[in-house]
Amino acid sequence: MDLLYLLVGLVGFVIIVRVVVGAVRTFVVPRGDSDGLTRVAFKVIRKGFDLVAHRGRPYEARDRVLAYYGPVALM
Repeated sequence: MDLLYLLVGLVGFVIIVRVVVGAVRTFVVPRGDSDGLTRVAFKVIRKGFDLVAHRGRPYEARDRVLAYYGPVALM
């Protein structure tokens, strides 16, 4: 059981380090270095917003919803 806790802790630590490295590469490095994890996250969040703000809605309604895409994706 102790080995399982160690393994889970190690996997959690690796995930945390990967997320921090991705955030630094995206927001701190000048000219923004491309990061696959960030790219996937932005695409998934955009798909969610596209479900709500589908093309059949009027422009004003889509614009109101998509105005929140940037801030939500950055969080």
